[in-house]
Amino acid sequence: MTRYVLLLRGVNVSGANTVKMVEFRAFLGEHGFTEVETYIQSGNAVFSSSLSMEAVHQCVSHAFQPFFGFAPKMMIVSEQELSAAIAGNPFTDPGIDPARLHLGFMADEPTGTALEMIAAKPRTREEYLIAGRVFYLHSPDGVGKSKFFEGLEPMLKVPVTFRNWRTVQALGKMADSAKPYS
Repeated sequence: MTRYVLLLRGVNVSGANTVKMVEFRAFLGEHGFTEVETYIQSGNAVFSSSLSMEAVHQCVSHAFQPFFGFAPKMMIVSEQELSAAIAGNPFTDPGIDPARLHLGFMADEPTGTALEMIAAKPRTREEYLIAGRVFYLHSPDGVGKSKFFEGLEPMLKVPVTFRNWRTVQALGKMADSAKPYS
């Protein structure tokens, strides 16, 4: 069994695309996933499955819209990928506000052209690093005020969903396969 983290994009924002976490857990359980847990109300789930990542994505993406009435973008990350993303965080200064550090999980690695466009994008105090399918972004003034963050996904040319550092760490603890289950 593999532990996976499912990250939904754009759910429960301003009353739109509502997904109650109790229903989300039940939905995942009904589709054969086990040890299902959710974290906060923004569409984060951790579960176990014997399916490949591609099969998990196919199963969830095909069943989600008929069940919930809309089809959000979703990223699936294995426990190992999440653990590596946490360990690879380049922004480890203890003075960094975890609410201002975000990890973007991308469907694929961006191309050279996309990387060049992002490198040329004007920044103020933002720092970033792209490592494989993870986009690390430290935005000291917050992503809501960041001109660099605006329009980032179209430039990447791959689907991405961001989570702040506290959420990523919490999901990492939840996904830890060494964790005992009742």
